[in-house]
Amino acid sequence: MNDLTDVPGILVGHRQRIGRGWQTGTTVVLAPAGAVAGVDVRGGGPGTHETDLLRPENLVQQVHGICLTGGSAYGLSAASGVMTFLEERSIGFPVGPEGVDVVPIVPAAVIYDLGRGGAFRNRPDADFGYRAARAARARPSGMGTIGAGPVSGVTIACANVATCAAVDENQTLTLSCPAGRKILSINFASYGTPNGSCGGYTIGTCHAANSASIVGAACIGQNSCTVNATNGVFGDPCVGTLKRLWVQASCS
Repeated sequence: MNDLTDVPGILVGHRQRIGRGWQTGTTVVLAPAGAVAGVDVRGGGPGTHETDLLRPENLVQQVHGICLTGGSAYGLSAASGVMTFLEERSIGFPVGPEGVDVVPIVPAAVIYDLGRGGAFRNRPDADFGYRAARAARARPSGMGTIGAGPVSGVTIACANVATCAAVDENQTLTLSCPAGRKILSINFASYGTPNGSCGGYTIGTCHAANSASIVGAACIGQNSCTVNATNGVFGDPCVGTLKRLWVQASCS
């Protein structure tokens, strides 16, 4: 795979302005059917939107888009344009009856490009995000200094492969990636009474808070790993209840 759109179901679009005091832009990755995502936020001055939703203990398990944009903290408004685009098409996390009322899940991250070749006040806004989403297609859309990268050369990595595993209490869970890939992150882990299905696991009424950290310590960086689903490993979060261990991970 050489382009992000080689992954089925992924669309990519850009909106940029260069010249006449402008040197910035926005890149949007859309996953209308939903996709498992992870994030690693680094640096001393990160600018992000809804990245905490990607933590494995939280309710939301899939994203519908990702917005990468210039404009520093001002540029975060581009994500609202992407959300508007998706809401118009009833794509998002359902919060009302019949799937009409939705909240699109669109994590975003910004780069500091204020005044870097353009005027300080010329920066992406909601319209940039909307136009980038509207331009998104399931075909190669250009690489290099395009969209969010006219100044900095932002690079978007290919999507990761999701893998799931589930066992009952006192059994051994085996989590594996395809040959040549390694476990990159643990997107969900719960020893207790989790619910749902792969891609949509949710924490139940019983949950060991250390589930993700224990599974991560055993599995991240490995092609395959095993974890015993026992009280001896996780503690007993609900005495007298038959528990299970469900895990979803991303493979590099």
